[in-house]
Amino acid sequence: MTVAVVGAGLSGCAAVIALARRGIRATWLAGQGTRVEPFGETLAPAAGAILDSLGIRDVLDDHRHRASVSTFSSWGSDTLQERNAALALTGTGFVLDRPAFEAAVFARAQELCEPIGTRVVGIAGAGEAWSLGLADGSSHLARFVVDATGRHASIGRRLGRRSTGPRLLAVTTTTHEAPSDVEPTRATMIEAMPDGWIYAAVRSDRRLCLAYFTSPASMPRGITRQAADWGDILASSAHVSRWIADVGFDLGQPAVVRDASAAWLGTPAGTAQDGRCGWAAIGDAAAAFDPLSSHGMTSALWMGERMGAVAHGFIEGDPALLSDYAGAVARGVDAFIRARRMVYAREIRFADRPFWASAAVG
Repeated sequence: MTVAVVGAGLSGCAAVIALARRGIRATWLAGQGTRVEPFGETLAPAAGAILDSLGIRDVLDDHRHRASVSTFSSWGSDTLQERNAALALTGTGFVLDRPAFEAAVFARAQELCEPIGTRVVGIAGAGEAWSLGLADGSSHLARFVVDATGRHASIGRRLGRRSTGPRLLAVTTTTHEAPSDVEPTRATMIEAMPDGWIYAAVRSDRRLCLAYFTSPASMPRGITRQAADWGDILASSAHVSRWIADVGFDLGQPAVVRDASAAWLGTPAGTAQDGRCGWAAIGDAAAAFDPLSSHGMTSALWMGERMGAVAHGFIEGDPALLSDYAGAVARGVDAFIRARRMVYAREIRFADRPFWASAAVG
């Protein structure tokens, strides 16, 4: 009866690994059913040190990932500006094959702890432990619970208040491989447009990942069924559309609509009323940031890695690290909200358009 990790995403895997490195073999309740294919290709440079701490830096050696050297942006100006990692003191990030990256991290966690394919449907304090109600009708006792259930925050919602930012939707797709006679520029591009903004990144397999972010009110109806709507969106793009045309990328892949709204727990960690059992939310369960921050995966890995020390300290009778973790996440959310407002405010070209003028941009 020690630690239960609930969820099998990136943060949950990191928590399992971090706990194992502290000598704690967690009970890993990994859920069941079909997972939504992960999207989001950019891993910030700061993630390297976290992967080192977890002892899994080598997962980045896969040829399907590439160093993120050049990022171009058109935001607040018609000019396309380049930021080159060679000039950055923080080092080089990565453009990932996200499913392959998550699968590799999952496999490393599975080497240390066998996941149990069941969902948690309830939680209640039971003296010195939490009693977790499972989908099969059984229960499990744990002194410390880690909520890594993503945006659902199935544990955190029961123990704290969940806040959400303005609604933001993402339409995502990946093109077919670039034509064999063309070598696409290995770059990432972010472009503000009249009704939202678009992210485009070339992966090492010569496919282009595309994500268009907008509000529900500005989202074209039937976008996942009508490929022509992608053409309408790209027609308002001055730079991404030219990139696609120059290379000859095929946009025939189906699109998926996802919730990309910011959301966070007011209290991301705490204890039962008597203080004898603790819990912490990590990854998107604790705070799901606007994709513009490009720190979603890095934050998830950092939160998961922290659970090794936090849970170990709590079980050994020292709750200080749990309190420190909750404070750090709360400060990170506050900093994100301030930064988000400043970044969106820089785009003044489309100030009279509904997306930019409404609460959709905070």
